Amino acid sequence: MLVRSASIYSAGEVLNRLCKIVSLYLLADIQSKLEFGLYNYILAAVGVVLIFLDCGLNTIVITRAHGDRLRRLFKVFFAAKCVLIVLVSVAALIFAVVPVPSAEFLVIESVAAVLTLSIGWDLSVFLANAHRANFDYAGEAVAKFLWNAIFVVALLVAKVAGVQMAASQAVILQFLGFAVAIAWSLSRIGWQGIAILKAERRTVRQIAVVIGIGAPFTAVAASASLLNSIELLLLGYFSKFEFLASFSVAHKFGLLTYVPLGIVQGFMLPYLAASVGNTRFAPLSDRVGAALIISFISALSLSQLYILAIDWLILPAIGSEKYAEVAWMTRIIALYVPLMYSHTILWTVLVSMRFTILANLPAAIAVPVLAVIDYGLISMEYTELIVWSPVLANSLMLAGLAFVYRIKLREKFVFPRVALFGIFFLGLILAMSYASPSDGLGFSFLRCLVALTAAAIAARRLMVLRRSIMHDIRQGGSTSSKGGSDMG
Repeated sequence: MLVRSASIYSAGEVLNRLCKIVSLYLLADIQSKLEFGLYNYILAAVGVVLIFLDCGLNTIVITRAHGDRLRRLFKVFFAAKCVLIVLVSVAALIFAVVPVPSAEFLVIESVAAVLTLSIGWDLSVFLANAHRANFDYAGEAVAKFLWNAIFVVALLVAKVAGVQMAASQAVILQFLGFAVAIAWSLSRIGWQGIAILKAERRTVRQIAVVIGIGAPFTAVAASASLLNSIELLLLGYFSKFEFLASFSVAHKFGLLTYVPLGIVQGFMLPYLAASVGNTRFAPLSDRVGAALIISFISALSLSQLYILAIDWLILPAIGSEKYAEVAWMTRIIALYVPLMYSHTILWTVLVSMRFTILANLPAAIAVPVLAVIDYGLISMEYTELIVWSPVLANSLMLAGLAFVYRIKLREKFVFPRVALFGIFFLGLILAMSYASPSDGLGFSFLRCLVALTAAAIAARRLMVLRRSIMHDIRQGGSTSSKGGSDMG
């Protein structure tokens, strides 16, 4: 049963990622740069609204209510979600009608588009998570596939028909996919599951408790969301929509490298977590250091594959002249891949040791720092330098988490060795970034060879780390058993 559920979930995630790639390509192709930039600005604003619509409910519906407990409490969770939707909608509409000097983008139509898409998105995710909480992995996979596939099919029809799509039309089509997914999820869960609760004092108290439990997750979600969207929000604020369009192509395809990172870490981190309390045979810092080195090698492989995909697949498909800036943006954004891989490992280890607040503190500090720097660069007409912002963001995250790790665990953390590896791989990625398709197939072949070699080395080192940790855990278990028998 567990293998079947995991297979369904994995297959669904792969299909959904493919749909996201196809939809990004189609939108960049059938929209003008101005409209594509405006659409991505709307998506960045949606990410901010989702922080408040979520309020942790999308997480706690899985962690606090599952199986029979979910069937009893789903009405309360759904009512709490409806309360949040009403509150956020009222706040957004008030925000839209308040006059703000020099803010032409804050018209009520734009706010309505952002709010509509946000509600559809948030409800879809909430119901998909409810499927998972009910151990209905097939239901979750189908719900996610519906909202992605319907959007892709609609975009394909528009491309075949030769339609030049506006940003508002893309928002409507995406909301249509969410609406179908919501209707399907509700029919599968059962309409009796969302029957209107009686407006009693006990019901109000239950809703308040649910929102109160989820509220602390909001700060964590806010830092993570703003860290990935602060550049898009500021570019949209200054109406740099065409530059925003090119930056979105490079940045969003760069974020897709997180998919294989999830696979690698999904395999590696359970063993790291198991070794947190078992440091008798090897210090935790040695294991984390080995994991970081694996992340650098994996990042070298994925950064080269990312550049190859942009050069040979994406740019020819969406127009090399239309998105000429994407080529050099890709070379810079590729540098944040090893940084992202590394700080994600540190974050996960710290969270597994229950240092959740400290693990999220660097992101909370990095957001305002980046906002000030990016605002200054754009306002002084140094817009092109904002491409370095993701590199700076991930550097701040890595430095902050390494500092927290050093302070809390009081270990040397093998900084010299790990730092030397990091500098070497960053330098190698930067050196190889100068090669482009115009330099001939030889450079691309070399890039491909480096990517495959690095992937093979990372896979081998990953298996060695796994065997080492499992050996220490077994040795620790046998030692404990022997000690117990001696005492007896």
